[in-house]
Amino acid sequence: DGTTWGRGGDAHPAPARRSAIRRKLRASGPRRTRNGSQRIASDRIRSGLIWQTERGAMAMATGFRGFMDQIANKKSSIVEEHVQPCIEHGDKQFKQRKEQAELAQGAVMKVVHKEGDGGEKPDDGSLVKFHYTIRKHSFAQSPSVIQSSLRSEGGSGVPEVFVVGKGPRMPRGLEVGLLSMSPGEVSAFTVKPSFGFKHPDCAWRLSDSSCEDAVLEFEIELLDTAPSTAATLVSGETLNELVLKQTVKDGCGWENPRPPYKVVLSCVGRDGQGVVFFEADANRPLEFSCGANAIPQVIEDAITFMFKGERALIHCRPGALTSASAEATSMIPAPPAPSGDASGDCIACCYEVELLDVIQVRDVTGTGELMKMRTTEGDGDFPVDCPIVDCVVTIQCKGKTKSGKVFWDTRAPHGGGAVEGEGDGFTFEMGLGLVPEGLEMSIKLMVPGETSVVQSTSKFAYLDTTAMPPSAALEREDLMGEDVEWEVTLVSFVKPKQLPELEEVGELTAEATRRKEQANQLFKEGKISHAQAKYELLAKELKSVLDMHMHAQDDDPELDAANSLLDDLQVSCMLNLAACAQKQSLYNDALRHCNKVLQMRPSHPKALYRRGQTLTSISEWDPARADFRKMAELDPSTQQDADLMLAKVNRLEKAAVASERGQFK
Repeated sequence: DGTTWGRGGDAHPAPARRSAIRRKLRASGPRRTRNGSQRIASDRIRSGLIWQTERGAMAMATGFRGFMDQIANKKSSIVEEHVQPCIEHGDKQFKQRKEQAELAQGAVMKVVHKEGDGGEKPDDGSLVKFHYTIRKHSFAQSPSVIQSSLRSEGGSGVPEVFVVGKGPRMPRGLEVGLLSMSPGEVSAFTVKPSFGFKHPDCAWRLSDSSCEDAVLEFEIELLDTAPSTAATLVSGETLNELVLKQTVKDGCGWENPRPPYKVVLSCVGRDGQGVVFFEADANRPLEFSCGANAIPQVIEDAITFMFKGERALIHCRPGALTSASAEATSMIPAPPAPSGDASGDCIACCYEVELLDVIQVRDVTGTGELMKMRTTEGDGDFPVDCPIVDCVVTIQCKGKTKSGKVFWDTRAPHGGGAVEGEGDGFTFEMGLGLVPEGLEMSIKLMVPGETSVVQSTSKFAYLDTTAMPPSAALEREDLMGEDVEWEVTLVSFVKPKQLPELEEVGELTAEATRRKEQANQLFKEGKISHAQAKYELLAKELKSVLDMHMHAQDDDPELDAANSLLDDLQVSCMLNLAACAQKQSLYNDALRHCNKVLQMRPSHPKALYRRGQTLTSISEWDPARADFRKMAELDPSTQQDADLMLAKVNRLEKAAVASERGQFK
């Protein structure tokens, strides 16, 4: 700490040391210099001085040797953890200590002209709004004004807005000074060049750059401040493109607007003088889609940080508005150009925006072929309360073609597609291909009570007659290949019990068998993707059940028999998954499923047969023959099937060899 002690371990510090202690004790509180100014010292500086003073007092009381003994004893009782050296952290600590030392030496001096209202002082990350006047410091003559925001001093009358310590920054000395002020306070700061415009982090520049090397006086009136939780740096690589968002009223919900969401908002635009140049109130709100260039990009960027019901002030520098105004339509105009002698670089504007509604719009497929727009919010949380797994759901649905012709309406009492009663809705089990793929995919993203409009291309609508409405008003052939729109309300749904949730062994085996037969039926009907989803879910749940039973300690013959049946069902599901993969030409997946079965049961004839088929499809002739021969060896009843497949392999191999030879003729 720079302490100098007398030679030979003197009991008392040297006179110079005692003077230093007295100086530090005085410096620990507010101190005024001859010209009435007060030193600006952060809490860290002050606490450091007090700490050093306490150490000096301890040394005076106990002597140097006793003092060192105390330190040694204290160190021996503390087990310090090893800290990995960090260059970045060390550099930051060095800069902080250097700054504290310079501040302690008077790099920034403060004189209070008018006390504030006693409100909360800003902190790092806070938004500050203030008027300023910058003068060149001089003892010989009255300081001359270099630049000001006040009209009385030749400025534009527009206050400055910054976020302390973030984005394009003001002089560091001014930041330190503002952290000591409360709203309404007027103070003057004398700042050395190293803490002024010559500070490496300062992005603010004077119109007369020759004055940046001088000691400057800042007269500051702090108008307003917002805590760091209410201040957001939206954009701004340079000071002239700075955009800040100040939250005035908090919103609710968890969704921020983003493309392709739709938003409804009110907006009031004021120029730098506070004059309203645009207004769209709650009675005449603006409604647009995010990402459609309907408003200036800087405002849309700020809106993406807002929640429904939030009101915020968006402070924009002229450079940001100039670059954005060319892209925007007239929905929200840029402020008018300044008149008279006002400099355009000093004029900023502020948009007061209230986000009235956020309409969720999802690109379900990510290709724009299936769009879901929520029109009425439901009850529940996404995705916990959504029918993501295959459930029995009840919906109300109105379907119409692109031309507006209604072909399905579950609310209609007669002939509109009602299944039970009059307008009771449509109840079906998901995952069976009973409704178009696009409609089912959208329902899985809904919560009970929600109403959404789903727009689908023909690819995810009615490609065939298998998922047609129960009683369509149009001919079924007229719907095939048509783009459609559904207005669907999720009335309710019932989640099926998963197999691990079933406690009765008989119920468990019956449910597993039922679900496998259901998937088999889908496979026979050619609904391969639906069957595959059923097999995958069933195999996953069967594995969980078998793992649970394996750790059970009970010796139960009934449980052992159930486990044997469940194990057979699991193997059957994996082999059927291999068949689904073969149907879709996914041969690597088919091999993976077959190999899993053979790891569990190396002598499983059907697994060998399925793998041999897959190897034949990818021209692996010798491994395929080996599988068919081993199958016949393990199960003589399959000899005829093995002979047929071996003959097929020989025929395909011969044709492939002949084709290869023909290419070189």
